[in-house]
Amino acid sequence: GTGGGLGVGAVRGRATTQHLHVLQAPRPLEVPPVFLGTADVPDPPPRELLAGVEGAGEEKLREVTRKADFWISLLEGERCELGEEIARQKARHQLALRQADAKATELKEAEGEKKRLLSEVQWLQQSRDQAICERHMLRQDKTKMTEQTKTTTETAESREKHMEAELRQAREEKAELETQLVRAKVRAAETLQKVDSMEYLIEFYEDQLRALNPNFEPADLATIGQWMKPSRQDEDADSTCSERKESIAHEEKHKAKDIAKGISKMFKGGFSKLNKKKHKDLDDSTIAPQDTLATPREPRATPRDLSARATPRDA
Repeated sequence: GTGGGLGVGAVRGRATTQHLHVLQAPRPLEVPPVFLGTADVPDPPPRELLAGVEGAGEEKLREVTRKADFWISLLEGERCELGEEIARQKARHQLALRQADAKATELKEAEGEKKRLLSEVQWLQQSRDQAICERHMLRQDKTKMTEQTKTTTETAESREKHMEAELRQAREEKAELETQLVRAKVRAAETLQKVDSMEYLIEFYEDQLRALNPNFEPADLATIGQWMKPSRQDEDADSTCSERKESIAHEEKHKAKDIAKGISKMFKGGFSKLNKKKHKDLDDSTIAPQDTLATPREPRATPRDLSARATPRDA
């Protein structure tokens, strides 16, 4: 009986060890093919257990009782192990369900993250395409701006050159006009000086003529001006300033020459009359002494002198 109990315990221990290995394995759980208590143990029929009980003695009954207790305890242990195994299987099943739920949740989150990443990738692609378009447009704008800048620079340079040429021409014209103006002023000053000298000379000779001929009456300058040729009044409106000034100076010279010619003619005529009269008077009366001739008096103030003193002439 003791040897049979040890053999059954060894068999049972091997079965339990195999079952524990199965439970600890990483592969999915599988239901064992046989029960734990009866693994590799032959199932004795009830008749064999109770055979010879009727005529057996006390020892035989005790042995039968021990076998029955063994099998009862074996079945109870098997039942307890089955209950524990069921509890473990339920716990593992619940754990597997929770893991499945967690994996499903993770899968949903992964799908959501995938959709989000796809949307971000699509947005990035659109942003990249837009950036490429903007860069292309900026390059075109830069090219246009460069061309416009070159054109503007060339236009500005040409305008600057044109304006410099115009300024140079204007300066040359101004310098020429200033030169002509200086010449005209010099000629005008010379003409005025000649006119003043001529007026003083006229007054001196008038005084001499009055001393020789008390009845002498000097001619008016305005009347003498009528003897001269009329000056040209209809000047060309398109003539330049220099031409006008030169023509004015030429006319003033011409007037001065005409005045000088008229005065010389007047002097010649007066002197010839005086000589004739002198020759006639020499026969009848005596000639006045030479000391009666007066020296040139101080010239009288003419209207031109008064105007010159009132408004000083330009130097």
